[in-house]
Amino acid sequence: MSEEKHQEYSNDEMTVVWKPDLCIHSGECVNGSPMVFKPNEKPWIQIEESSSDAIMKTIDKCPSGALSYKKKGDAESAGEAGTIRIKATKNGPYLISGKVEIVDGDGNVKVCPGTTTALCRCGSSRTKPFCDGSHTNIKFWG
Repeated sequence: MSEEKHQEYSNDEMTVVWKPDLCIHSGECVNGSPMVFKPNEKPWIQIEESSSDAIMKTIDKCPSGALSYKKKGDAESAGEAGTIRIKATKNGPYLISGKVEIVDGDGNVKVCPGTTTALCRCGSSRTKPFCDGSHTNIKFWG
């Protein structure tokens, strides 16, 4: 299995991990912390522009798990242990919170990174079973 591409941004307290292939462009990060998450700038994550606590609260709202964080000294990222939760979002994907593995019809196992996984409900994703945000283009109502 090939390693997924990701980018890391660190300060003295934490590391923000961004996995672009998981992003469904919901805008929760930009709306939650516009001083940190600036998609039209390079680097687009400017971790020095806010407190670590505020950044973590914003990342906790990321519906796809494309953004996660590691606190310095912690072995696990926030939210990786505990109860699995599946939520159907309005007009969007199923969100699975917690660490999961998906086994395809051929028995191949995909370990889902991060703390949240977004699964397609509309059927239009080019990255099935994962959501790629296509539901917005087809005006999926479900």
